[in-house]
Amino acid sequence: MIYLGRPEYYPIIERSRGLWAELEAETGQEILTTTRGLSIGTANGSYIKPSAPWPTRS
Repeated sequence: MIYLGRPEYYPIIERSRGLWAELEAETGQEILTTTRGLSIGTANGSYIKPSAPWPTRS
């Protein structure tokens, strides 16, 4: 897992993975879906620098 935010959140994020797995085992259901990657930010923010122009709404 990659998280480029505040380091004090790392232990919480790591612990949450185990808790999701426990809940899935208890319920027999898949609850957490992991993705290969997700980047969230604003078009003009410093985190995401698009290689192509952002789509605009007509």
